[in-house]
Amino acid sequence: MPIRDFDLFASKENKNIQIFTNRGASGIDGIVSTASGIAAQSKEKTFLVIGDLAFYHNLTALSTLYEFKIHLTIILVNNNGGGIFKMLPVAKTKNHFERYFNTPLNLDFEKIVKSFNGNYYAPKNWKNISAKFKKKHKSIKGIIMLLNLERIL
Repeated sequence: MPIRDFDLFASKENKNIQIFTNRGASGIDGIVSTASGIAAQSKEKTFLVIGDLAFYHNLTALSTLYEFKIHLTIILVNNNGGGIFKMLPVAKTKNHFERYFNTPLNLDFEKIVKSFNGNYYAPKNWKNISAKFKKKHKSIKGIIMLLNLERIL
């Protein structure tokens, strides 16, 4: 749940940043398109933090991102499925919970991004992430940065 993680930690920083959120149907539709529109009109670096399940539901928006050379860095938090439903009573239904509610995808995001002729980056550590953020952002069209994390919920 990247938006909740961001909300938890971003408030601790004393920086002047603009934060936009998108609440589509079921909370995941149109997120990449919304971020692309913001990035296309912004003169600032634009980042989208998105989970793997939401990203999967927005894959077709990558065609617009790359066709119009929109400078958006997508930070894809991959925990192999959603974790939000673990907080609900349905989590106690062990027989089908993982498959139908956590929905592990087991996707190769590098192949997906490259199928749209996109830029893919999978940093090995925090130092690599920091170095990538410090590079001149506007000189590169959209980048997908994959962060593999374990699901903790």
